[in-house]
Amino acid sequence: MIEFTIEIADFRFRIQTFYEYAKNKCVDYITNETPDYYIKMNSERIHFERSKAQNLIDSGKLTGIWASDEHFEFLAIYRCICEILIDHNTIAFHGTAVSVDGKAYLIAASSGVGKSTHARLWKQLFGTRAQIINDDKPLLKITNEGVWVYGSPWSGKDDLNTNVYVPLSAMGFLKRAVSNEVKPMNEGEAFTCMVHQIYHSEYFTGTKKILQLVLDLCRQVSCYEIYANMNPGAAALAYNTMKHNMR
Repeated sequence: MIEFTIEIADFRFRIQTFYEYAKNKCVDYITNETPDYYIKMNSERIHFERSKAQNLIDSGKLTGIWASDEHFEFLAIYRCICEILIDHNTIAFHGTAVSVDGKAYLIAASSGVGKSTHARLWKQLFGTRAQIINDDKPLLKITNEGVWVYGSPWSGKDDLNTNVYVPLSAMGFLKRAVSNEVKPMNEGEAFTCMVHQIYHSEYFTGTKKILQLVLDLCRQVSCYEIYANMNPGAAALAYNTMKHNMR
């Protein structure tokens, strides 16, 4: 088997895989440090990931490398890491994390709304001041001193990720609109939106811990509804509102 060690969210994982694909995806996260955890792939884990995507494969919506055992092995590694990180107050979140001037902003949306497109407007607006931390599945570490956003190689089809960690300033839940508007959310509204975007554990204890972490996240981080068209002004309004109204 192929072996390599990666560092994700301050922990090191020794990975054993059947395919080179995962190692190539993780190249920016490889380390020579002593591992904290060991993860060995097997056919059952790959089959489990394939079974969860079977409807998409059958409908033709998932093809090529995205429907291969190589990719499902890569996803299985992610699932193993996510389960481990729950015990370290770290959860995976479905969204795009952008850093501007060393502060992170997390944009979430339902599939197809355009969170990645909106994040690219931030890059267009801020140039080198802005950095995509992760375009699909950033990791959030919730601490008593604040929330930190970590990059990871699991970042969607465009592979936009950076091996950094940045303090989270605010979160926005994106909705398409003709005109741009940003509204603050209360903790209950934020919690309802967040639970649809987080990684869901396969185990009861993991699910219970994740829900508590989401509650902590709601209390610590300001959240907003972002009604936006796909013009640069939408990014400017979202940024300026979230920057100046943080907790």
